[in-house]
Amino acid sequence: MLVFTLLGIVTYGQSSYLKHIKATVANEKIFISWTTKAGFTCQDIFIELGKDSLKFKKVGAIYGWCGDTTEKDYGFVIDSPFYNQLNFVRIKLGDIGYSEIVQLRVISVRNKVAVIPHPANANTELFFNNPFHKQTTITFYNSNGQIIHTLETSKSSILLGEYLTNSSLYLYILEQEGEPPIVGKLVYQ
Repeated sequence: MLVFTLLGIVTYGQSSYLKHIKATVANEKIFISWTTKAGFTCQDIFIELGKDSLKFKKVGAIYGWCGDTTEKDYGFVIDSPFYNQLNFVRIKLGDIGYSEIVQLRVISVRNKVAVIPHPANANTELFFNNPFHKQTTITFYNSNGQIIHTLETSKSSILLGEYLTNSSLYLYILEQEGEPPIVGKLVYQ
């Protein structure tokens, strides 16, 4: 089973207790880092994750006193985020309060191709496994088998709204050198 994870997503948040909070996606995990402001202290830090900005669950903790008279840096890895959807992350700073909520998407392509969101629209991306940035040809067909568009890329995703415009069922063939072609279909609305 091939697995592909979108790398390099970074989101930032602010808090009255923190100098910064940052989340990055790498290898199907979320790395979150933050810096407490000079002079801020609390007891125990809890890392929380949710599928929305209202309901969170604790996914980690750093016990003991946090902060100091100087700025202090912290980091934590969330090993099991929610795949192919938004993740909402926040830090609970003891009984003092919460950081801002940081949101980011962790993309995992387990079946070689993922269309997110689907049914597709102008903002939908087609993600595919291309870790070595091979030249990839993608051909879109209408339901009558006529070629609608052919493109070449070395990236690992494309924005469908740049190539598809009419609401319809589309077939696609994704071809990379040395790999069997991937045939799929999608609904564009």
